[in-house]
Amino acid sequence: MANDNVEKSLEESVKLLNALGTGYHDWKSTIARNFHVDEFGKEITPGEAYYCIESGGSANSYRRLKHSSMSKFLEVMFDSSPGLLQLAEELKVEREEKLKSEMEAAARTVAEAKSRRELKE
Repeated sequence: MANDNVEKSLEESVKLLNALGTGYHDWKSTIARNFHVDEFGKEITPGEAYYCIESGGSANSYRRLKHSSMSKFLEVMFDSSPGLLQLAEELKVEREEKLKSEMEAAARTVAEAKSRRELKE
């Protein structure tokens, strides 16, 4: 159970990290199909979960971090910079509000299109 809490905390911290980015290339958790080495030289074995993000134009340009590496990276980054943590929290809220607004607008558009189609019939 404690491990589940650590993973949830890590996921929340990664969301904060992603809030600092553009939203187009976020860190995502995935499962390794092949052997990799992360940015800090830690081995990632097939079947192991790790984080990756696109970094460059080619299809194989990814940065990879084991969950343990990501956890340490985020701990150092956010613990040493309270202002950065606050900014990330604010940007995460803004990103979530923007997404909610866009989803509501899309739902209204679909409802309006459905209504117009029903009127034609």
